[in-house]
Amino acid sequence: MKYKILYADPPWEYVKLNFYNKKGINNKVYDRMKIEDIKSLNVNFIAEDNSLLFLWVTNPMLKKGLEVMASWGFEFTTIAFVWVKTYKNGKETIPKYLSLCTTSPDATFRKNYQLNKILIKAMAKYCKEKKILFMLVTVDIPNIYTPEGERKYKTIDSTFDAYFFENDLENYATSLNIEYLGLQRIFRQAYEKNPVPLHWFHWNYEGHKVLANALAEKLKPILASNKHEW
Repeated sequence: MKYKILYADPPWEYVKLNFYNKKGINNKVYDRMKIEDIKSLNVNFIAEDNSLLFLWVTNPMLKKGLEVMASWGFEFTTIAFVWVKTYKNGKETIPKYLSLCTTSPDATFRKNYQLNKILIKAMAKYCKEKKILFMLVTVDIPNIYTPEGERKYKTIDSTFDAYFFENDLENYATSLNIEYLGLQRIFRQAYEKNPVPLHWFHWNYEGHKVLANALAEKLKPILASNKHEW
């Protein structure tokens, strides 16, 4: 029997993630398969022509997942579903790193964020001493460059601020007297002007175009002036 729709959830083997083995996570739940063994599965035998494949892939295995998909004769099109983990009470939660965008930030991530600021300050100081132009660029947050994504997190926590990082780091860059480019608002504006996806897990082709244009516009006046030494 052949099928028009296939759903596959391979038992990925996390070769480089020794943490899983050391902690014994899921080791006794099911056996893992090597990537070459997964690729060799004869999925075409049960797939109709022009069939659809929904392949479950975890973030560390994205590249391998695309390889598996191609080896089975399928071409990547889009991300169909995203698994959002919840607490035991069933309520959806905001990822801990994004809790910084709320009035109740995770303590560990808050300390790490402050450490990042210290590192930025040190790099900016070094570049200034060497007369090297230093520009701080904050990337957009993939989950919230769309209005729908922002509303989702605001529903979970009404204090969620999609532009927290951009606003905070822009002010920080100003205090250090360094150039700054924030991409959160730029990606939002690009999406609202032309509502096409700008991300897979990372930037897709359209996202890279938005980034390139933003960098070009930011650098043009800098390069045209004699403000900075190189």
